[in-house]
Amino acid sequence: MIKESNKTKLSFAVDTREELVGSSIAIKEYSVIEEKFGKKTLYTICGSDSNGSFQIVRRYSEFFILRAVLVERWPGFYVPKIPSKQVLGNLDPAFIEKRKKLLELFLKKISNLEYIYQSNEFQAFIRNTCDYKALVKTFDHMEIKTAEGIFKTFPRFLRNEIPENVDEKFIEAENIFKVALQALIEFQDQCRLCVESFDSFEVDLIAFIAEFREIGTVFTAKTSEAGNRESFFNPYVILLDWVFAEILDVESLIEAIETRYKYHLVVASLENKLESHKKSLTKIQSGKKTFSQYFSKKSKEDIEQKTQSEIEILEKNIQVSKDCHKIMSLRLLNKEIPMFKTAKLETYKHIMKVFSTASIQELTILVQQTQSLEFFLEST
Repeated sequence: MIKESNKTKLSFAVDTREELVGSSIAIKEYSVIEEKFGKKTLYTICGSDSNGSFQIVRRYSEFFILRAVLVERWPGFYVPKIPSKQVLGNLDPAFIEKRKKLLELFLKKISNLEYIYQSNEFQAFIRNTCDYKALVKTFDHMEIKTAEGIFKTFPRFLRNEIPENVDEKFIEAENIFKVALQALIEFQDQCRLCVESFDSFEVDLIAFIAEFREIGTVFTAKTSEAGNRESFFNPYVILLDWVFAEILDVESLIEAIETRYKYHLVVASLENKLESHKKSLTKIQSGKKTFSQYFSKKSKEDIEQKTQSEIEILEKNIQVSKDCHKIMSLRLLNKEIPMFKTAKLETYKHIMKVFSTASIQELTILVQQTQSLEFFLEST
């Protein structure tokens, strides 16, 4: 087995809220290993919390499965996104480094969400060394269990009433975020152009200063002690990294809003099933046989009792599902969406300051180079 390691530091200029008190999580390194069917990238996750320290190695495919499980476990809730799959170029060091940063950002965002961080699904991901795909098979995926879990975690939201115009409010919010998403996508394209343009400008400028210095050397017969600058920092990369992460985040909230709509269909499906069972019970009680009775050896009393029991279970499940839908609606409307808007504004302000500072520093260095050349010529 061939193993290549590459330790790196998180350098994404993205502002995030603090992790849970007493907890920390990071991807300290990645490694590329040779396997039977090709190379694979492994990410070493480490951290600590109230349950102690942990260190585990996961693949991108396991991150992908984890998020799918969390979205299923918390429908209608904000679950941070990870970068999408990529078949070609996924072993390029620059690509792996960018993916590593985004996966770490995903973990840090999860650490802000205690109900997800403390869930069995996430704790198994960061602590159980078994393949995560195998672990998922041990989880309970029943929809009613998901609803009961949400009900038990956020019962306080049931004390409030859903406003009459709730659907209009969600449509308005979704439209706002979709407009924001499109603006971010267009800005991402502009950032790419700026990154390329600035790279070209810097390379040409470095060559220009070097040649200009050479002319001074010819006329003064002296060599400048200041060396030629061979590298530079492109401040537009900061904006490109930021906008990429923001696109994922806005997509996550839109997904939560859309999932809330879909969950309403789950409730409707249960209600239709209940109505069908009630019709069957009425038919049984009236002495008429249902279609299934012609093929059943059970007595009328047994079938009636079984149908009545199923009705009671459905009624309970419908109430739990309705409560779950109410919780996700009120939590999104009164907490997640307002907090998300506030956080995005703060991140926007932060990233502008980071970009401005980096731009000033980079241009200052260029000015200093030019001034050093001017000082050299004046001292001869």
